[in-house]
Amino acid sequence: MADNLPERTSSGKLMVIVHINVKSGKEARFEELATASKVSANSDKEPGTLTFRVTRVVDNNAQPVAGKYIAIEEYAGKPELLQHFQTPAQQELMKEAGDLLESTSLEIVDEF
Repeated sequence: MADNLPERTSSGKLMVIVHINVKSGKEARFEELATASKVSANSDKEPGTLTFRVTRVVDNNAQPVAGKYIAIEEYAGKPELLQHFQTPAQQELMKEAGDLLESTSLEIVDEF
């Protein structure tokens, strides 16, 4: 996945939006692991991670849509994203991804 990413976009940063579909019944474990990854990303352990948010998709009544999440991630550049992938919390999430996730899709975005 990271091989296809640019070093940075015109904003001078690398920002990605990840659409995540979690298998039925696996939401609690995904949220536990995603929270650990978020805590790591938003700490001094990852100074190149500028924004790391994991959100639930909700319906028009503000109720969570089962298994649907979006991660909003902003890094100083590609090296910092790669550093994030190497953290223990993210490694644990990636290790369990096959059991937890139906699919993911990533979009590279750029602020203007």
